Amino acid sequence: MSNSSFKLALLTRLELQQSLSSEVIEFGHYLIVKDPNLSDKAFIACLACMKAFEEGRTAIDSNYLQDFLVEVNLNDFSELLLDEYLYEEKIIGKPGDYNLFIYSDGFLYIHTFYEYEVQLSDWILKKAAQSRSLNERQIEKLNQFYPEQNEEEIDHQKLAVKLSLLKPLVFLTGGPGTGKTYTVQKIIEIHKSIFGKEYRIRLAAPTGKAAQRINETLGEIDDDKLEAQTIHRLLRARTGFDSFKYNEDRPLAVDLMIVDEASMMDLSLWVALINALPEHAKLIVVGDNNQLASVEAGAVLNDICKPSDNTFSTELAANLNFKVASDSNNAINDCIITLTKSKRFGEETGIQALAEAIRTEQAELAIQLLEDEERDDIKRVDNSIGTLDTLIHEYAIQPFFEKESNISLNAFSILCALKKGPSGSKSLNDKIERALKTGLNHSLSREWYENRKIIVTKNQHVLGVQNGELGIYKADHEQVKFNNNQVPVSRLQSYEPGYCITIHKSQGSEYQQVLIVLPNKKNRVLTKELLYTAVTRAGLSVLIVGDRQLIKETILTPTLRNSGLMNKLWGK
Repeated sequence: MSNSSFKLALLTRLELQQSLSSEVIEFGHYLIVKDPNLSDKAFIACLACMKAFEEGRTAIDSNYLQDFLVEVNLNDFSELLLDEYLYEEKIIGKPGDYNLFIYSDGFLYIHTFYEYEVQLSDWILKKAAQSRSLNERQIEKLNQFYPEQNEEEIDHQKLAVKLSLLKPLVFLTGGPGTGKTYTVQKIIEIHKSIFGKEYRIRLAAPTGKAAQRINETLGEIDDDKLEAQTIHRLLRARTGFDSFKYNEDRPLAVDLMIVDEASMMDLSLWVALINALPEHAKLIVVGDNNQLASVEAGAVLNDICKPSDNTFSTELAANLNFKVASDSNNAINDCIITLTKSKRFGEETGIQALAEAIRTEQAELAIQLLEDEERDDIKRVDNSIGTLDTLIHEYAIQPFFEKESNISLNAFSILCALKKGPSGSKSLNDKIERALKTGLNHSLSREWYENRKIIVTKNQHVLGVQNGELGIYKADHEQVKFNNNQVPVSRLQSYEPGYCITIHKSQGSEYQQVLIVLPNKKNRVLTKELLYTAVTRAGLSVLIVGDRQLIKETILTPTLRNSGLMNKLWGK
């Protein structure tokens, strides 16, 4: 059987098995035409690389390749690893080559994403190596904001503000409620105080909902021009979002760039942002690297921040008046500060303890916490039809008919791990809407009814509504009322019922009481980051609907997104 015959037969089988998407299958056919002499081993590796890209990985290693071989039942290639033989192929090159794929340091990349990774790591390393000093006037201003005093407990918020003045690149991380937004507000205030009205500050976030949330939470700042927007709008994305008006040839007019919810930024968006920053500009990156990564390729914030130990080099520690110096000699460690004290949950709440158990992959402890009868803010129940119906009534149907509960969009929320399936948001929303319409004596075919809850699924800038924004329908004016806006339903597009939303859609939001619905069996989307994100959306209580063993497996399944970025930055 010739190489081409084997490859064609393999693609046919994988398509019938639905092991690969139609896009990867089509790419496989392109490879056969592009290089008829491509070896079977390299062909399989390239297919695995394309599949990994669809899963959000920027590269694959030999471990991923081995898992791929098992998944698609290629037993004859069970010994296949990524190695130097790849250099013999025309479509696979070394760093610096212009081949379709690049093999480097044990990783196989699509060429574009290898270049993105190198570009971003080089830029970060260059920025991290820089430091700035303060003159006497600036030190005086800083002392006005934060008078020097002997404090037994480390004030990481204060340290972050100081760090933002000393370093041109700062990563401000921390869990929900640790004061990231408050700290950003102080950073803005002190920069405006020190550098004056002409100092240009810009705010951005990866999504419209995240940008809107910044504007709501930073509303106390007296500056009408300081309004957050999506990174795509900031950079003026052109058709297809493949290019931007602002880039290395036409940089933004900005002195301080602050980006929030950075865990949702994919690798290509990171590169677009840094390309658009002028040489002198300072970048403050804010986010929780333990939350869900971007939908697209990369887990950039986690790759950058995970190795950090929240200490600083001897010289910087002295400038910060920080008593403990770091053992690390990596300049990036000096650019990262993690806020550790939760203001939202309190130190002893079940939500805080559960979130920490999930973050640290302590599955047994998480189950113990969920089943501890003395903790009234967290609980677990098995997923059964009767139980789920009862909880849907408690979290969606009953609040709907209680007028006072309808005032707040963020009182109750049902978060689903999946969109499809019997435990998915679509199925549960359909069930809830049937119950509500029946209770209102409305026809099931009727779309709109008083107090209907919806979620926007696409940015509609002309109307001032963002993807992920929740709204309530008001029949008297035939409008949907959002937090800061009202839109006629006749103009509204791209929406769906909002009683149940996916955990991905909930990112960046906060609700008082949260019901988390997990499926009945293991699914590849179930990761510790997904569950951590869901649990930390709640302010008062969390109830998880899911099998005990499934929850344990989820906590012990971290998101794995192969890349060489951490190696390039940290040398590990």
